[in-house]
Amino acid sequence: MFSRSHLLVAVGAALVVGLLLSDASVGESAPPVKIGFVNIFKVRSKSNAQTKLIKMFQAEIDLQRKKLKNRSLKNKKLLREEVPLFEEGTPDQEKLLRRIDLENYTINLEEKALRKRVLKEDYRIMEEFMNELSRVVDTYAEANGYSAIFLHRPMAGIKSEGDRLNACNQWVLTRNKALDLTDEVIKIMNKE
Repeated sequence: MFSRSHLLVAVGAALVVGLLLSDASVGESAPPVKIGFVNIFKVRSKSNAQTKLIKMFQAEIDLQRKKLKNRSLKNKKLLREEVPLFEEGTPDQEKLLRRIDLENYTINLEEKALRKRVLKEDYRIMEEFMNELSRVVDTYAEANGYSAIFLHRPMAGIKSEGDRLNACNQWVLTRNKALDLTDEVIKIMNKE
């Protein structure tokens, strides 16, 4: 169900909203509270810089995957066409089989390294995006008098442990569409 950390996040969010709604000090009235939210997935998918960066990286990764697949197909062809030409158990056949095994092992290592690189690069791209989003939202909030702007991550359905964790860490569960600042943030990010 919900863990202790999820409860702490919910209590923390409630405290932030409570502080925003409370008086600044006794006897003085607080400035009006202005709250909004930004759909993080929509911003990321519509941000020109993010889209370009992701497409460039994806093209590079696709090319590397294609090269690895071609090498693997070449090895399968050798196994199918070249190995039978040698007499069973001869040194030449054994040498060819070892070469094919070594190449397959190398391909597997390179595929693992590529998966690690993809994950690492995805984290780097996401970190860069979140830093830019934070900067834009901070500037927008200050310029437009917002007390708080929350990130919204829409959930399509819970199909995995990751989805469940995302649902538990959802900051905006319900919202008034009039508070949606997503399109404004996208416009600002795409101007820069």
